[in-house]
Amino acid sequence: MADICLAAELALFMNEYARVEQLNRLSLDKILHAGVRSEYPLAFAHFDRLVAHEHFRPDFGPFVQKLLSRAAA
Repeated sequence: MADICLAAELALFMNEYARVEQLNRLSLDKILHAGVRSEYPLAFAHFDRLVAHEHFRPDFGPFVQKLLSRAAA
């Protein structure tokens, strides 16, 4: 259950990638800022393992890829 919660919450935070302008306009910082992976390396390493896990990958992998593509845009 904890793995599902961690993966879901981090993925939900990725929604802010599509809302950078709104956050800036409101003078709000991003939760998943540029240095967050280096601040929490173990949590994000675990997240990456979950995304790649055989039971998460079929549904969760494409969802995370979609959110990450927004970060690159």
